[in-house]
Amino acid sequence: MGEMADRVEMDELGDRIRVLLAIQNKSISELSEFTGISRPTIYRIMEGKSEIKLKDAIKISSFFQVPLEKLFGLEDPEFKEKPYPEYYGLTPSNETPALQKIYKKLAQKELAKILKHAAKLLEEESE
Repeated sequence: MGEMADRVEMDELGDRIRVLLAIQNKSISELSEFTGISRPTIYRIMEGKSEIKLKDAIKISSFFQVPLEKLFGLEDPEFKEKPYPEYYGLTPSNETPALQKIYKKLAQKELAKILKHAAKLLEEESE
C-alpha cells in the first residue's frame, strides 16, 4: 500500500483531464491531435487503465497550458483543499452542464472513498 500511496492516482489524473477539457471547452480529438497520443490511449489514461509516459504528460500539460505539477496535483496544498473545478478557477456561477456532470461524478467518487475507508475502520475495530 505504501508504494501505491506514493504514486499519483491514475483515475484522479483522468478526472483532472476531464475538468480541464470542459473548462477550456476542448475535445479529446483536439488533445489527441495536439499531443500525437491516440484517442484510445487518452481514454485509457482517463479511465486509469493505462499508465502515462512522462513525455505524454508533458504534452498534455502543454496542451492545457498548465504546469505538470498542477496536472498531477503534486506539491500543491491548495489542490487537496479545493474541489477540482474550484482548483482550476471555476466558480459555481460559470459551471456548464458538462462541468456540473463532472462535478457530480467527482463527488460520488469522493463519497465512495470515504465509505470504503469507514468500512475498513469498522472492520478493523470489530477484529
